Formats: sequence, C-alpha cells, structure tokens
Amino acid sequence: MYHQYSLPGFGGELPSPPAGERAVQVILHASTNFGTTYPWMVDWITCDLPLSQTVEVNGGRIIAVDQHGAREWATDRRLPIVGSYDANVYVRTKGSGLELSGNPAKFLQGHNLFGSPDVRGLVYQTALRVCAAIGVKPHYQDLSSWLAGHYNLRRVDCTRMFALEDREQVRRWLIAVGQIAHGRHQKVTQFDGQTVYLGKHSRRTTLKAYCKGDELKAHPLPAEMPQRPRERLTAHADNKLRVELSVRSMALKDFGLQRASSWTPATGARLLAHYIGKLEVMDTMVLEDNIAENLPKGLQGVYYLWRGGVDLKGTMSKNAFYRRRRQLLPYGVDIAITRPRLVETETRYLLGAPLKSFIEGPGEPPPMWAKRERLLA
Repeated sequence: MYHQYSLPGFGGELPSPPAGERAVQVILHASTNFGTTYPWMVDWITCDLPLSQTVEVNGGRIIAVDQHGAREWATDRRLPIVGSYDANVYVRTKGSGLELSGNPAKFLQGHNLFGSPDVRGLVYQTALRVCAAIGVKPHYQDLSSWLAGHYNLRRVDCTRMFALEDREQVRRWLIAVGQIAHGRHQKVTQFDGQTVYLGKHSRRTTLKAYCKGDELKAHPLPAEMPQRPRERLTAHADNKLRVELSVRSMALKDFGLQRASSWTPATGARLLAHYIGKLEVMDTMVLEDNIAENLPKGLQGVYYLWRGGVDLKGTMSKNAFYRRRRQLLPYGVDIAITRPRLVETETRYLLGAPLKSFIEGPGEPPPMWAKRERLLA
C-alpha cells in the first residue's frame, strides 16, 4: 500500500502518490546516488524548491523607508535551521515555494572536509530536515520533484582537496600562486597571504584556494563532536590544499546547469577541471638558454629586454604588450612578470615542480575510515 511507504530519510506516512508503480520506482532510482564517494563534493547550494502547500517562513523582515517615513521596499530575512553540531542552513518563502541556502554537507555531517557530489540527494535530505523543523509535511509530488531535480539552482559551490607534503608547503604554494598566477579574463588576488582568489568579486564564478589545516585552526570543529573523530578530521586536513569553485546563476544558465536535474556526480569535477585549467602560472625561476633561438625573430628582441629585467608594460603600448605576451606564452615566457636581471640557464621551479601540477588530477578522495566513523553522510 503506497501510503505506508516511507521515502529514504523521511519518517512516517506519505500522501498517496499518483496511480501506478512507476511513481515509486522513479523516486527510488533518483535517490541512489546519495552517499556515493567521489574526490570532490558540493560545499554550498542555493536553490528554489517547489512546495504544493502555502506556507510563510522567514526570520523576520527588512523594511526600507524614505526620508518621509514612506515604505520603499521590504524583504524577508532567511530563517536559520540548526543541523548537525549547530551547523545552519537558511530558508524562507519565495513565491509559491521555499528558498534553501547553505552548506548541506556541514548541515548533515557536522563538517565539510569531504562529502557527497550528489546535488539532488543533498538537497533532498536537507529539505526533509528543514521541513521537519518548520512543521511542514511535503506532499508526495513535492518529494518526487525534489528527487528528480525539477527546481532551479542559483548557486552551487564545488570543492576538492589536494594532499601536499605538509602544511608549510601548502602555505608556500599559496604565496607563490598569489604573486605570479594570472587568469585569462579575471584577476588573481590574495587575502592576508592565506587565500588566493580568481574572480573574487565576479557575479558569475569565483575560484579560491586556501590551506584547510589553517582554516580548521582558525575555525575549529565543533566542541560537541566526539574527540576521536574531531582529532582524525583535524589530522586529515593538516596538509590539504583546498580548491573551491562558486558557480552563480549567470554561469549556471550559460552552462545549461540551472536545473538540478542536469547535474550528475561528475558535473562538479568537470567544472573544477575547466576553471583550474584557466589559471596561467609561469613559475620557472630560470630559463633554458635555447629559448631565444627557438623564437621568431620578431619576438627575440622583446624576449631579451624582458630577460634583462625591463618592465615592458611601462615601455610598450597596451595593445602591443598584450599581443607580444600572447605570442610568447606558448614558449613559457610571461612578460607580465618582471624578471630579475640575473638569469641562469637551468630550468628550476619554486617548489621543485610546476605549481599547477599540485592541483591537477582528481584530488583527494574521502578517507576509508570516514564511513566507518559515520563522518560521511
């Protein structure tokens, strides 16, 4: 009997579904990805969920008035919903549905060192707990829509971690990249020498990297978490370089990823690889002495000036500078980085290998003990 069937994560009876066995089969199939481990995770989601019943949910209102006291506009504040170890997600009524925003991994697990790549599964599990907290029992068609991904995403953060030798090497990597990296169309900036951003203030995408070990030192795991898992998680983060990509509405629309149904557990991995690939990092400290002879004659003079330490950006027109830079990049020469006047003939790297090689590949998967310790939802 359908009314006795409980969906995964939802306790109690459900309203009767549409007639036919297929309704239940679709729900079960849609939920099978949740809990699958991949070396990347969803770190933040903002989405608009459909809801059949009319509810009013907010955390208060913000009202703006003009100088005469007339109301100009008003907006609902988001209501915080407490999850695992006091981690919050935020919800409010939007149109005929609910706006959900927050870090689902932290809400469900109590930490975000690793987690699930399943957008629909995470939203579904989070929405069930939110509905229970606000006293709303969603209809069967709502649950079906959530699992199938029939709703819009407005922001998705994808993240993965890379294991370096130790925390000090992570810090040196961040300092080096913050000084010499470029984006193709976005500026690389550094904040306090600890976080590197590509497109920090972009309305479309932001890529950032930081030391997860240092972040946990500044923002420790909840004291309420049992000591053993807290210590294991802290030790696991110690040598990890964290790379996070925020994809907002405009970019989601451009990529055809605005609907949750278009996401698979591989989608975030492709996005991360795409944007990491856009970083331009010319980190050789010294040059091979055969570079000049391999250059076209029209570029050799520019190369020798740059190799001698001349700041070409100040001596060339803007168009000429960027044209020459574009022509020299394939040879491993970036004239946007002013070189010291001392030049050796042997190729070396700041950290012993190309900086970009540290963030290539699939990243670090969740540790084997995570499931056993119940630290992975």
